[in-house]
Amino acid sequence: MEEDLTKLNGVLAKANLAPHVEPRETDIISADTYGYSGLHYLRRCAAHLHYVGALPSQEREGKSIEDAHYVRYSNEFESENAALEPGDFARPSQRRYDHLIMHSDAEGYYIPQRFERVLIAGDQAYGWVGSSYALLDECVRLAAALQLPASLLADGEDMEFGNAIDVAQKSSKGGLFASLFKPKRDDALWRTHPIAAMMCAKLHNAATHSIRTGAAVVFC
Repeated sequence: MEEDLTKLNGVLAKANLAPHVEPRETDIISADTYGYSGLHYLRRCAAHLHYVGALPSQEREGKSIEDAHYVRYSNEFESENAALEPGDFARPSQRRYDHLIMHSDAEGYYIPQRFERVLIAGDQAYGWVGSSYALLDECVRLAAALQLPASLLADGEDMEFGNAIDVAQKSSKGGLFASLFKPKRDDALWRTHPIAAMMCAKLHNAATHSIRTGAAVVFC
């Protein structure tokens, strides 16, 4: 970790940001992200909000990463920023979810410093570096779009997420399952996207913890 943070700080220095000093003693939190696919459910929702101003109709089991809007979002970012070097910030754009979407799903950092645009890091720090503050803001916007109650946004481990995921998966099978487990009409919109909602809460919690303690959010 310390070797990686040394490389990260080299990128931060080029961007005229303060070095990240990981606290030696602090509370530690960790979270399961529904495998490596969980983040992509939330990122798909963000891409749809950007391009069409609305959430997709429902979650797509195992195929979120292939979604046309999600692919377009990533491709446009990479095309616009292909010529940049480690230590550069991404070029200004109208996109509002770069810190969420333009980050590895398996490694890399969000740091508790304020910067508006994603920091290009290349091989020195797993491609891109995000701001915990910007990630928090993006999660708040997504939570509003998902109609996610504040009580659930504050607890990504709430059992209600797991229950909603079970109901959604059984409902998608059709037939008897659909009639038995179909969500109620008065259910909040987040139940149509329970995995995305859960991931929104977990990232919101991680970003909040990072800002409060000064620790980095680390994907691994």
